[in-house]
Formats: sequence, structure tokens, C-alpha cells
Amino acid sequence: MALGKVSVNNLNLGQGTVSEIERYFLFIGPAAKNVGKLVPLDTQSDLDVQLGVVDSDLKTQILAARSNGGDRWACIAAPIAGETTWQQALESATRSYSFEAVVIVNPATTQAELSA
Repeated sequence: MALGKVSVNNLNLGQGTVSEIERYFLFIGPAAKNVGKLVPLDTQSDLDVQLGVVDSDLKTQILAARSNGGDRWACIAAPIAGETTWQQALESATRSYSFEAVVIVNPATTQAELSA
């Protein structure tokens, strides 16, 4: 007689807070849509709808993370533009969410930016 197999998934259905912050990242960078908002994303999210159709470093990095993250992958995106800095976006995000890591997709061009 064969034994059965059970797999339990803790799905992120956007129905509340994340129960654990492990492997939950915040991505901050320029995007064409939802600027100034915090956008929860998972494996089913359409990045063109959430972040705009235009290619961006933010979408590229999120696509790479999603491809490597597995079927339970999720993150928060913080699209920024104009005068908004990544520091402001990070401060705003930490008021509502907890993360294991923060990914800033703007390339640093000066040494001062690396020590900010």
C-alpha cells in the first residue's frame, strides 16, 4: 500500500501582514507607475501593470529575484521618481512593513552615495 504525500503552502494572498520576514525584500528604484506607493508583489503579479510598461532597472531586478525565488516568492516594490530619494522611500516603507533586506536598484555614482 502506497503512502500519500502532503505539501502545505503558506500563500501570500494579500490578506494581511506577512507572517515572517525571511526572504521578504524591499526593492527601491525608478519606475513609470505607482510612484510613491508601496506595491506588494508575488509570483503572479503583472509587473507591467504594477510598475509600468517601460523597462526599468527596478523591473529587471524584481524579475531576476522572482525567477530565482521559487513558488512562494514575494516582495514589496517602492517605485520612486523625481526628487524622492531611496532614503525617503525606505523610511516610508519601514513604517508599514518589515523586511529581511533592502535592494536599491539605482547605481551609485559617487563615493558619498555608498556611505549614505
